[in-house]
Amino acid sequence: MATPTAVVVGGSLAGLLNAITLLHLGFAVTILEQSPELKDAGAGIVLGGDLIEYLRSFDTNQTNLCLQSEARVYIDRKNREVGREDRPQLMSSWDALYWALRALFDGGQRDGSTKGGHTMAIYKVGCAVLDVQVDDVSEEATVSYLSGRGSATLQTLKCDIVVVAQGPASGLRSKYSPNTKRTYAGYVGFRGLAKEDDLPEAAKQRLFGYFTFFHSGQNDGTGNSQFLTYLIPGEEGNLNVGQRHLKWVWYENFRDEKVPRADARNTSEDEDLSTLLTDNKGKKHKWVVPAGSISDAARAVMDRKLSNLPPAMQAAVKATPNPFVTAISDTAPPMSTLVYERAHVLFVGDSVVSPRPHTAASTNQAAVHALSLYQALLSSPELDALREGDTAGCPRSRKDTFVALEKLLRERWEPRAASYAKVLFASGKEMGDRSQFGVHPFSVDKTGSPDLRHHERTLSGNLGSFVV
Repeated sequence: MATPTAVVVGGSLAGLLNAITLLHLGFAVTILEQSPELKDAGAGIVLGGDLIEYLRSFDTNQTNLCLQSEARVYIDRKNREVGREDRPQLMSSWDALYWALRALFDGGQRDGSTKGGHTMAIYKVGCAVLDVQVDDVSEEATVSYLSGRGSATLQTLKCDIVVVAQGPASGLRSKYSPNTKRTYAGYVGFRGLAKEDDLPEAAKQRLFGYFTFFHSGQNDGTGNSQFLTYLIPGEEGNLNVGQRHLKWVWYENFRDEKVPRADARNTSEDEDLSTLLTDNKGKKHKWVVPAGSISDAARAVMDRKLSNLPPAMQAAVKATPNPFVTAISDTAPPMSTLVYERAHVLFVGDSVVSPRPHTAASTNQAAVHALSLYQALLSSPELDALREGDTAGCPRSRKDTFVALEKLLRERWEPRAASYAKVLFASGKEMGDRSQFGVHPFSVDKTGSPDLRHHERTLSGNLGSFVV
C-alpha cells in the first residue's frame, strides 16, 4: 500500500484546517508557509456552525479556546441600547485557534518546540511557493519554492495533491484564475486589541459579554460609520477574567486618491486613502498598515473622528497602544472552479474568495471546504485506488485514478464549496455597502438617537437579517 501525499500551500488557519482532514484520510502532509514566522495580528474569530462542527469532529485535544457572547447589542452615541438580538455566539482569537490546530497537526508549540502531533505532518516556514507543475506521464505534481532568508535556495517537492490556501493574493490563484481583480471598496477598517484591565469600568459594563455594534448614518453630519466590539482570549489563549482582550473594528469611509472627489461615495472630504496607508516611516502600503506602523497623520485622523463614537468605544480605542488599518477590498469574481489538473490542484479558503469582514465567516468558509472534502473522499474507491498505487493488484492506472478523482470532487465537493464562496462574497458586499453607503436599521442621527424612520420598519421585520 502506498501513502498518498499532499502539499498545502499556506500555513494559516485555512491551510491547517484542510491539512488536518487530509491527515485523517491517510495522507502524508507537508505545509509550506511563506512567512518565516506567523504572528498574531490581533484577529478575532467568530465561530460559525461549520467551524464548531469541525472542532467537535477533529479536535481530539478538546481545547478550550472560546468565550461566549450572550447577544448582539446595538447602542447609540450615548451608550444607550437601541436594539438587541438574543443570539449566543462563541468568540476566539486567531492566536488561540492557530496554536490549537498546530497541536493537532504537527504538535507545534509557541516556544518553537513540538509535542505530540501527527507522525505524517511536516510544517515548514520561510517557503515562498513559485509554481506547481503536473507531469502527465507520472501523474505527480511538483511544487517549486524558495526556502530560507537572504540567499534563498530553490527547492522542489513532489506529491499527489496540492491544496492552495494562500489567500486572495496567491500567485497560484493568478495562474489558474487570471481574471481575478482586487478593488478598493471605499472604506477602511481600523482595528485593535484593548487589554481588559486597561479599560474603565463603565466601558466593561457596557461592552463585555456582548457582540456590540454602533452605527452612524448619512444624516448625522459625520458620514456612515460602524464600530463593533467583542471579547476574545488574551495572550496565549488566556480565558481568565482580567487577562482577556477586547477586539474592536471601526469602519470609516475614505476617498481613494485615484477617484475624483465628485465620484467618491459618501467619503471623507478632508482625507484620502493614501494618508492612512502611508506608515510611520513613509512607506506606502497597498492594503494593510500593520500594528505599530501607523503614522502620526493616520492617528490624527482617528483622533478627529473619535468624538463621534459612544464613550465606551472611545475608551476601547484609547486603551489600544498599537492599532492597525486595513483597506477593505473585493477580490472578484469568486472562483467557480476549485479543482484543476485532474484533481492534482485544489483551492480552499480565502484563495477561493476573500469575503468582506462583515460576514465574520472567512474561517468558517475554510471549515466548510475541509469538512466537505473529508466527506467526499472518506471511504471512496478513488482514494483506495490512490493508496494502492501502480501495484499488480490495482485495477486502475494512476491516470485513471486521477481522472476518477477529479470527477468525484467536481460532483461531491466543488459544488458546495464554490456555492458557499459565492454566497459569502455577495453577503459581505451587501452588508458592507449597506453599512457604509446605505441606511443601517440602527444608525443614529446627530443627536445620538436611532433613525426611527428605518428603525420602526426594521423591528417589524426579521431582526436576524440585519447582522452587521
